[in-house]
Amino acid sequence: SFNIIDRFPFTSNANAADVGDLDITKYLAAGAESPTHGFHVGGYDITPPSGTETSTRNTRSRHAFASSANATDFGDLTPTGFNVGTANGAGCTDKIGGRGFVSGGRIRQPSPPNNVYRNDIYSYPFANSSTGSDVGTLVNGDQRSDAFAFASGVNGYIAGGLDLTASPYTGPDREIQKFPFAISSANAAEVGNLNYDAYASASMNSATAGYCVAGVGNPYTTMAQKRITKVDFATD
Repeated sequence: SFNIIDRFPFTSNANAADVGDLDITKYLAAGAESPTHGFHVGGYDITPPSGTETSTRNTRSRHAFASSANATDFGDLTPTGFNVGTANGAGCTDKIGGRGFVSGGRIRQPSPPNNVYRNDIYSYPFANSSTGSDVGTLVNGDQRSDAFAFASGVNGYIAGGLDLTASPYTGPDREIQKFPFAISSANAAEVGNLNYDAYASASMNSATAGYCVAGVGNPYTTMAQKRITKVDFATD
């Protein structure tokens, strides 16, 4: 199913447990977390049982960490361009400012053009369900999908992914981009490159570094990666 919320302990090697459901069925949403809640932004609308991607969601969902309960609708993505939703975006958390960010992604529409790729940086508050805002643009307007993100105390990062603006298009990207969480209307900046091609990777961060784990490489249709890459925030 595409609506299950699982939880697993960090302190032991134990199986995950089903603790609730999303408020709507979706997948490939962008995630973020406050100290008390997890957030799911956008994602694909799925037609069961085939799992067909029919369109992208424009909703924000929230679930509580302290209880086993279903997620609830917590607002929409309503700024111009986001009202039709987004999926495959890279999500990260501004813990100091109490906000979530989504970078890049794509729009899936039932009529042509079926896939429209995004180059924007979207920000939304954790404290209330008010509308978020489009606060910036990726480097040179890159239309980046299936990238991954991590965060330092004051900056967000987006790395890898599929850059559909490249000509000729050769597969996954290595570029690492950075933007300040205080951003209101500006471009991200390129700060380096990964040491391998990757998209659809898992990512996480410590206080001093971001990490990219596994993913799909090049040729991007078949090559699975087994690498772990570290990006030091102090030397980006």
